[in-house]
Amino acid sequence: MIKVFFKSNDREDLVATFEREDALQSVLPLLKASAEELGFELIQRDEEQEWEAECEFKQACDLGIYDDYLERSGYYD
Repeated sequence: MIKVFFKSNDREDLVATFEREDALQSVLPLLKASAEELGFELIQRDEEQEWEAECEFKQACDLGIYDDYLERSGYYD
């Protein structure tokens, strides 16, 4: 899944999600124009990039693996 965000200085807003790259490419020019018109930067992320960003944010990756469910269940305690 590919997610598209409009980014400003202090926030990112999810504006679209796509299952296929070709679907994204068909509307990408319109999304870019809309972002520019509104004064935003267009950001694209796929699921792997989302996971990596989450790991970096939480700084809780162990050998590249982070399982929030196991943490919440007390498995690591």
